[in-house]
Amino acid sequence: MTFKSSLILIAVIALTGWSTTTVVLSGTAQDCFSGNTVPVGGVNVSVFQVSKARKLVTQLKTMDQEKFLEGDYQAFNRFDTQYSQMVSLVNSTNALARGTSASNGTFSFTVTSVDSVLVVGYESVEDEPFYYSYKTMGGRSNLSFALDMSRGGCSR
Repeated sequence: MTFKSSLILIAVIALTGWSTTTVVLSGTAQDCFSGNTVPVGGVNVSVFQVSKARKLVTQLKTMDQEKFLEGDYQAFNRFDTQYSQMVSLVNSTNALARGTSASNGTFSFTVTSVDSVLVVGYESVEDEPFYYSYKTMGGRSNLSFALDMSRGGCSR
């Protein structure tokens, strides 16, 4: 009976793709100030398996396509709605891990190894109504990376 139970357990693991392998994803939330890169503490950071967060990925890509022209309040209002939807999806989608960046901007998560991960960070900032960033990358090995809260603004 024990041998049969073991075979059933092995079959279930094989069929569901259950894995106990973990990886460490560590990084720093950062922004730029007067041309210098600075760490950002207090950023809400979440890690998702890409294949299980398709709505969120689609929402972020839609936001990437938005164009703003000076004085275009309709675009601002559209983006405000999209940003609110993104935050709602980040908070309601099943995450591999969630946390907040430390005062020096660092964060670290140990998660189950998956094909690819989506890391999203956002924070409520008084003078920046849409303060967020995201990064998609492989999720099979330990990674260290920067989450650029300026979304490329430091390199402009």
